[in-house]
Amino acid sequence: METINADLLKYLNKLVNTIETQASFSLGNKKMVNKTRIDDILCCIDVNFPSILKRFQQEYGRDGHVKSFTLYEQLIANIKIKPLFGKDSYMVNYDKVVNIIPMLKQSIENDIHYIERTYSNLTHQE
Repeated sequence: METINADLLKYLNKLVNTIETQASFSLGNKKMVNKTRIDDILCCIDVNFPSILKRFQQEYGRDGHVKSFTLYEQLIANIKIKPLFGKDSYMVNYDKVVNIIPMLKQSIENDIHYIERTYSNLTHQE
C-alpha cells in the first residue's frame, strides 16, 4: 500500500514556510514571493507526488472520486499569480494556499486508498 511520501509533506510545509518568511511584500492575504524559490519547491512537490496518482492520471485521466489533481491545480492557481509589476515574483493568495494544503494532504491519502481498492491493476505496477 502506497502512502504520502515524507518528502512530499516536507515540501508542502516548506512551501507555506517560504511564503510566510520570504515574502518581499505583503498586502492583506496577498504576498509577493520570489518566483524562483516557489518554482523550485513546486518542482520538488511534482517529483514527490505519489506514483500511483501519476499512473492513474496517465491511464484514466480524471475520475470524480480523485480530487487531488483539482486541489493541486487550485493550489498552483493561487500561487502563480502574476503581479502587475515585476517578472521575478508571484503574488500568492496566502489564505487560500494555507487552506488548500491540508485538504490536498488528506485528499492524496483518500485518493491513494480509493485507487488501490478500485483500480488494482495500478497497484501492481512499479
